Amino acid sequence: MSGKVAIAPNSLIIGGMEISYLLGIAAGLVMVPGAYSYLRGIIKGDVHPHLFSWLIWGIVTAIGFTAQITENAGPGAWITLVNCCFCLSVAALSLKYGEKHITRTDWMAFVGALSAIPLWIITDSPFWSVIIVTAIDAIAFWPTIRKSWLKPFEEGLYPYICSVIAFVLALAAMHEITFITSFYPFVLVLLNAVFVMMVFVRRKRTPVA
Repeated sequence: MSGKVAIAPNSLIIGGMEISYLLGIAAGLVMVPGAYSYLRGIIKGDVHPHLFSWLIWGIVTAIGFTAQITENAGPGAWITLVNCCFCLSVAALSLKYGEKHITRTDWMAFVGALSAIPLWIITDSPFWSVIIVTAIDAIAFWPTIRKSWLKPFEEGLYPYICSVIAFVLALAAMHEITFITSFYPFVLVLLNAVFVMMVFVRRKRTPVA
C-alpha cells in the first residue's frame, strides 16, 4: 500500500535551486534557535527534560528518517535527521539535568515504546514502520506531558513551537507526498501544537514557584 496522493514532485526553480531544497534548508534552520535555547536552558537549570521521552524520540526519529529516505522524501526528510540529533543531545543532558521524579506510568510508557521498536524490524515494511514509529512517538510524549502538567515552568516551549513550523515546511518540501513520507511529520505537527497550548494554559493557572 503506497498511500500516494496525486501531487507532482516539488520542482519549481528559484534562484537556480528547486524550491523543495530551499524549504528543506529552511525547515532545518528554523529548528536551530529552538534547539539552542532548549539546550542552553537545560545547562542553566531552567529546563528539566524527561529522559524517557527524549531518548525514545531520538530513536524513533532515526527510524522515521530511514523510512522517509527509502520512500524518496528528499529534502523533506532533512528536518527529521536534524531533530534526531537534537533529541539525542537532550537525552544525553537529561542524565544529569533532567527530571528526577520518575513515576510508574512513565516507566509503562517507556517500556511500551521500547517494546514496540522490534515490531518495526519484524514488519520490514515502510508503511507499517511509519504507523508504529508514530505510535511510539506519541506514547513517548506521556512522561513529558505528565511532568509539564505538574511543572509547566520547567519546560521550554520554544523548540516545540519551532518544531511545528519546521515540520510544516518539511511537509511542503516533500518530493512525493505519500502516506509513508508525510504521516509522521503531520502527526508531529499536531502533537507539538497541542502540547504547546496545554503548557500555556497550565502556566496561566499555576502560580510561579
